[in-house]
Amino acid sequence: MTSFFVALAGLGVRLPLRLCDEETGSVIDANGVEVFVVDTNRNLSDETTTVIAELLVDAVNARGAA
Repeated sequence: MTSFFVALAGLGVRLPLRLCDEETGSVIDANGVEVFVVDTNRNLSDETTTVIAELLVDAVNARGAA
């Protein structure tokens, strides 16, 4: 396990992260716990918010697996 993975696990975040099906921009962990939300003020389009969230999820999951 990487130190990044261990640090997240120590904070209660279980990888892999994924997008929430119910809320645009909401990112949840493997247990279904919300970890963060992209564009909480809803200033961006849903499409843009989703792309940003996908990129962040991909980056975190890749780093956690490294």
